[in-house]
Amino acid sequence: MKKISTLALCLMLLLTLTACAAIGRYTGAPQPTLAPEATLAPTETSVPEQATLAPQPTLGPQATLAPQPTLAPQPTSGSEETQAALGNAPANLSAGGRLAMGGDGALYLALEDGVYVLPQGGALTKLSGDRAKALNFLGGSLYYIAMRYAENESGFSEQTGAQIVRLSPDGARQVLAAEKPVGSSSVFDTETGLFSEWTQRVGYGDLCLAGNYAYFLSDNERPGAVKARSSVTGQEAEVDFSSEQSVYRLHLETLEVEEIVKNVGSGRPHLATDGQHLYVVTSYENPFYAYPFVTFRRYDMDGGGETWLLPEDYNPNAACGYTSDRGSFTEIVDGIFPANGALFVEASDSEGDFPDSRLMCVVAGEYRKVADETYYVRTVDAGEGRMVFFTAPDGLQYEQDEEGVIVNEYVRDARLILGDPGEGEGKTLLSFDRLERFNQEFSRFETACLGGEIYVLTDAALYRVGGGLEKLCGLPA
Repeated sequence: MKKISTLALCLMLLLTLTACAAIGRYTGAPQPTLAPEATLAPTETSVPEQATLAPQPTLGPQATLAPQPTLAPQPTSGSEETQAALGNAPANLSAGGRLAMGGDGALYLALEDGVYVLPQGGALTKLSGDRAKALNFLGGSLYYIAMRYAENESGFSEQTGAQIVRLSPDGARQVLAAEKPVGSSSVFDTETGLFSEWTQRVGYGDLCLAGNYAYFLSDNERPGAVKARSSVTGQEAEVDFSSEQSVYRLHLETLEVEEIVKNVGSGRPHLATDGQHLYVVTSYENPFYAYPFVTFRRYDMDGGGETWLLPEDYNPNAACGYTSDRGSFTEIVDGIFPANGALFVEASDSEGDFPDSRLMCVVAGEYRKVADETYYVRTVDAGEGRMVFFTAPDGLQYEQDEEGVIVNEYVRDARLILGDPGEGEGKTLLSFDRLERFNQEFSRFETACLGGEIYVLTDAALYRVGGGLEKLCGLPA
C-alpha cells in the first residue's frame, strides 16, 4: 500500500478523467476578441455608446424552463416561518458565493487577498484579510467560511484549514466555529489498482443562512467503510474512511451548534436551502475509480422529514456500472441549488470531457440533463423560470504544439445568456468571438443575481449587466 500526497492524488484523478490530463501545461496566448457589445475601454467606467447592450428583456412563457419540474409534494404555507430570509440565494452560493448584498445595497466581495465592501456610490474598501467563500449577509452582518492556505511539499499553495466567521460592516470579526483541518487522505494499492482508504476533510462546507440559523457541513470524526461491487466483472472491494460529514446548524444568537443530519458522506457532499427545506447530496468515494456514490435527499429545516428525491436503488448505468451499500448512482457533483420547484445539480465531467460540466435536474424521481455548461461558468437562477448561463456550441477547442502537447484551450462564439438553458435561448448579455482559457480578464468569471440585478466578477473588475455592461469598480492588483 502506498499513501498518496494531495498533489499526486489530484494528478491521478485528472488522468482518470481523460481530457483533463493535459491541464496546466499551457503557454500564454493572444488576448481574445470580445464581441463589440462587451468590449471595454481600459480607462472607462462603462462601455462606450456603441457597446451598449439591448434593454433587459421580459421573457414570455416560451423562455421558461421546459418542462417545468416539480418535486414531491411540499407543504403549503404563507407564514413567515416557512418564508425565512436567506443569507444569499442558493444559486449564488452554488456558483462560488463570492458576491453578497447587504440590506443597504452594499456589495460584498470575496477576493484572494481579503473581503471587500462596495457601498452604493462609494469606493471599494477592504474589511478583512480573510480568504473567504460562501458569503452570506443576514441581520446586519456578513457570514462566511474563512480559509487558511499553506504551501505543500511540492511548493504549491493549498487549503489546510477553515473556520466560520461573522463580520460586522465596520470590520469587527467574530469566530463562530473554530478552525478545523482541510485536506484529503487516501491510500492506493498499486497491485490491485484500487483505493483502500479515502477521506476528504472539509473543515466547514456549503455555509447557508436561513432565519436565525447558519447551516453547514462539517467533519464528524466517525470512521466507516464503503462496500462496492462492479456490475461488469463482479469484483468486490471496500474503501475505508476515517471521518465522514454531517449537517450542522448554528443559532446566530446563542451560538449553539446542533448536528441535525448525521453521516452524509466521506467524499464531497453538498448542502443547500431555500428557507423551507434542506437539500443534501451524500457522497462516498468509489474504490474502483474517481466517481463517488451519491444520493439526493430533502429534509425539514430541523433535519427531520427525510425524503429521497431519487429511488434508493437508482442507477441508470446498472448494466455497466457499480453498486455499493452507500448508493448505486455515481456522479461528481460540484454544487446544487433548488429553484422553480426542482433541485438543480452542477455536475462535472460532461460525457468524458472534464473541463465541461452539465446542469442536471432531479425531478419526478429521475435525474435529467437540462443543458451542457461550458468553460467553467456556473448557471445562476434569475427567477421567473429564467437562468443566467454560459454557452459555447462548439465546446472546448485545443491547440497542440509540434509534439502533440496541448498548449492552449479556448472557446469560440460563446455567450452569456439570460433565458432558458434547456432550449439554449434567451437574451444575450455578453458575447465572445474567442475566449482563451488563461491570461485574460474573462478567462474565468463568476455571476450572481442580487437584488434583481445580474453581476459579473472577473479577476480584474466587478460589472453590473443591465441595459449595458457597467463597470462598478476595478479590483486590487
